[in-house]
Amino acid sequence: MSQQEKRKFARVTSAHLLSYTCTEDGETVSHQGMGRTLNISEEGMLLETSTPLTPGTLLKINIGLEEEMIEVQGRIIHQGPEDGGLSVAGVEFLNIGERERTALRSYIAAFASNNL
Repeated sequence: MSQQEKRKFARVTSAHLLSYTCTEDGETVSHQGMGRTLNISEEGMLLETSTPLTPGTLLKINIGLEEEMIEVQGRIIHQGPEDGGLSVAGVEFLNIGERERTALRSYIAAFASNNL
C-alpha cells in the first residue's frame, strides 16, 4: 500500500550548507549552529544538524543556494531519529521574502530540469 503525497510543493534532494540561530520566543537566542539541507522545497526543508532541535523552536536560517545566499525564518515541525550522531529535523518556512522565494523557485526549477 503506497502513501499519498500530501505536500503542496515538490522537494528536491539537495545538500547545502547553512547556519541557523534558534530562538524560543522569536527574539532570545538559545542556540546557534551549522547544518545542511537534505531536501528543500518552497515551503520547507529537511535539516541535518549535530544537535537535536526541539519541535516548535523558531529558526533564522542562512542558506547558500549556488551563487546566492538567502535568509529565511522557519519552525521545527518534527525531530527525526539520530543517525550516526547526526539529527534530522523537518523545518516549515515562515515569512519568506519575495527575493528568497524567487531564489528558491529558480533553484528548484533548475535542479528539476537538470535531473529529469
